[in-house]
Amino acid sequence: MSSLLLYASLGLSGSRPENLSTGRSGPLNQASFVSSFLPVDDLTKPSVLNFSTRIFPTNTWKRQPQTAQYAQLHEIPNEPSGQYRFAPMQLLSREGTLPGGIFSMSHDGMFITVTSVLNHPFSRGSTYINSDAKAKPTIDTGYFSHPLDLELHARHLIFLEKLMATEPMVSLLKPSGRRTHNHDKAEPITDLETAHKIAKELVIFNYHNCGSCTIMLAEKGGVVSDRLLVHGTRNLRIVDASIFPLVPREISRRVCLQLRRRRQI
Repeated sequence: MSSLLLYASLGLSGSRPENLSTGRSGPLNQASFVSSFLPVDDLTKPSVLNFSTRIFPTNTWKRQPQTAQYAQLHEIPNEPSGQYRFAPMQLLSREGTLPGGIFSMSHDGMFITVTSVLNHPFSRGSTYINSDAKAKPTIDTGYFSHPLDLELHARHLIFLEKLMATEPMVSLLKPSGRRTHNHDKAEPITDLETAHKIAKELVIFNYHNCGSCTIMLAEKGGVVSDRLLVHGTRNLRIVDASIFPLVPREISRRVCLQLRRRRQI
């Protein structure tokens, strides 16, 4: 399980690239990455809970872990659905999922990128080992295997367009500049049909994988107990990011350090 990530890159105004490239001045050189957590933009009561209840009845939850996750979100109804990150560079997910492609800076021109991270994806993939020990495992990421994730990410993408059309950000962008996420078109994405299509094209994993051995009751699909014991064993414990039942907001490495300290107490 990993957060799902979208990259939206927009062309910079002609008066700004010199400042950005030298790294010495200008508003885009104050921080390398900044982020904020926000709910879905187009709802009167913005929350994952209200949105998911309105669009999908409870009988769409086919798997126990998803049902348990949905129940957890009932307890935190104001939990934001997305994390938005700003990067003063071009990030290109169409160039492949590896860093060499994403950070290749291969597109002509100066761009800034705003990313949308789906905090708590409901889609589930799978990883299976092969009988041949030398063979790579069979991995199915399962992106958008639950329709709620696509609905959320499409709305996040439309909100990014609104955000970048608002001051002070709009003054930093080139009028009618290219949008790499919209195939170099100048037009912003404003409708859900197009947003669905672009989201499917651009989605990648957000690294920091976790949740493959969740701390949850065995009958709900969990692997370890609240004492970090593997169900059905006496002295086999798991103390790493695989036990997280939901993707944490914090970088998983830091949460793992806290787990280790707690286990030592």
